[in-house]
This record gives sequence, C-alpha cells and structure tokens, in this order.
Amino acid sequence: ERSMDNALPWTKIDPARYKASGDLSQMVAVADSRFHGRMADDEEFGWLMSDIDSYNEHANETSVSLLEFVGRQKMKEQEAKKAERKAKQDASGPLLGEGGALVAPDPELADSEEEDTEAADAEEEEERPDLLLREAARIVADMVELDSNIELLQRQYAQLSGDSADQAQVQ
Repeated sequence: ERSMDNALPWTKIDPARYKASGDLSQMVAVADSRFHGRMADDEEFGWLMSDIDSYNEHANETSVSLLEFVGRQKMKEQEAKKAERKAKQDASGPLLGEGGALVAPDPELADSEEEDTEAADAEEEEERPDLLLREAARIVADMVELDSNIELLQRQYAQLSGDSADQAQVQ
C-alpha cells in the first residue's frame, strides 16, 4: 500500500471529523427488535448458532482420535447434516421464509455478458443469497421503511419502550 497515492500511515491514522446528522437511536432499537424477532423464527439462524456452538466446543478440544473410523464417522455426520440442511433449503424454494424480493437482480445493473456467465456459474453452485447478506438487506429495508414512515417508527418504539419497562417491573 505504501506505493499507492493515498496510502495510510502504518503507525497512526487521524480520526475522522464529522457531525452527527440525526438521532438514530429509535430507528436502531426498532430495527434491532425486528432482527431479533426474525432471528428467533428463522431456521437458518438456528443452524448458524448451532454451528457456532459446535465450533466453540471443538475449538476447546485438546486431543484428536487417531482411529480412522472415528474420523470417518464424524465426517459422515457432518455431511449428513449438510445434506439435510440443503434438502430443507431446496424444498423451501428460493429463500426460506422470504418472497422473491431479494432473489432477482435488476437487469439494468448488469454490466456485461462475461459477468453474467461468471455469475451464472457461481449461482449453479449456490443459488440462494447468503444468510447474512439477506439479513443485512432486510435490516436496510426495515430502516428505509422506518425512515419514510415516522409515525410507524414512533409507534413501534413506544411499544418497545413499554415492553422493556414492563419487563423491568417484573424483575
């Protein structure tokens, strides 16, 4: 990077100076609540959390079996789990619990035929958008909706504030 025109120094980068242009705390709270609601209902998020828990379990292991059949058995279990998930995804259509809004790309945004063929090759391997990419798009859509409808934002934030106040009183 040192040879580039606008290379950043290695030792210290000056902080960016900016002014906050608005209070997003209500919008973030409502979008976060919607995200957690979707996360609780989405089977794929359950799989992700299960995979993270499994990884954390195995990361703490300090020994590995040298028996070949044990390794093969673990690989078969992982492959079976992966195949089961893939079958559930394929049976659910283009997206689990989602309409086609995030599936079809805008044809006006396509740059060239070469990129289309490369993208088609990649889609053969994995036709579904990434779970985290889809959720990021949903969060952005939530924030756009809330920004365009202030009454909805205030109503949902009031409900959220009331729910959290009720929970605090119970404790």
